[in-house]
Amino acid sequence: AARAAYWIDALGEATAIDPRPVELEPGSLWTLLDAAGADALTALPAAALSEWGAFTGSGSEADVWVASLALPSGERSAAEDPVVSLALELAEVGEAPVGRALLLAESGERHGDALALLDLARLGAASGFHDVALVSAIRLLRPFGPLARLETPLAVEALAYPMPYEADVLAAAAAEGVPPLLLLALVRQESAFDPQAGSPAGASGLTQVIPATGAQIAASLGVAWDPALLLEPESSLRFGAHYLAQQLQNFEGDLFAALAAYNAGPVQARRWQEEQWYPGAAGYLLAIDFTETRLYLERVVENYAWYRYLYAGVELPSIR
Repeated sequence: AARAAYWIDALGEATAIDPRPVELEPGSLWTLLDAAGADALTALPAAALSEWGAFTGSGSEADVWVASLALPSGERSAAEDPVVSLALELAEVGEAPVGRALLLAESGERHGDALALLDLARLGAASGFHDVALVSAIRLLRPFGPLARLETPLAVEALAYPMPYEADVLAAAAAEGVPPLLLLALVRQESAFDPQAGSPAGASGLTQVIPATGAQIAASLGVAWDPALLLEPESSLRFGAHYLAQQLQNFEGDLFAALAAYNAGPVQARRWQEEQWYPGAAGYLLAIDFTETRLYLERVVENYAWYRYLYAGVELPSIR
């Protein structure tokens, strides 16, 4: 009953306020519109700063669940595939980028093969290739809608929402006063936890900071600027947390505007506040005329909801 009410409330608000559908990734609407009222644009509660927990799911439940799926499964596990073995060996001898590329390619070729995707997700996580793990887990979970996702084993969901760099994430979040699970949600979208990730715009590292912004952040932190800092997990996380904290302060705790500013800059984020034609988070999203930024917000907020569901003990995915 709680789930039904949760779903109906979200849909009811969406259709009553505006008849036009908002194009979201599967599973986004019900987590995002959970916070579409007036409270969505107020600061996150102080309790969010201490939300963090160890995952307690069962790996055996994931095996049973995958075996029960009416989806294609390979006769040989991914762990026995010679390409996968080669990729892991390359990673062990210092050729991590090549190994990562091979594993990502293998994940793409195993699309729809539930057993292989679970194997690849686990192998990626164990090898430190968290982007391989979450991409493979996402492909495994893709056929399932938001309500079905509540029934999937938490061990599978945790592969899609990993918690790498734990000590550095907690240290950066504490130093800048941002919720650590929110920082994870942002990093998941920015880089998929690949510390060497780059973008055509010149952003790099876990938090995808561009050099010009990185230099400003370094000056603010009193750190000698070096572009190489953006590729070091500890400093990249601190830089990203610092910039996120600045935007949360600039926009008085408004999570949606702060994330928009992180992605598109404070000027655009302020413009969308001024142009939104009805209140609340859904109204702000509809005011965003940059497709990339709107999708970015939807996905980071959904990430945050799922991280809280998996690691903060909340009953359903939500941001507060």
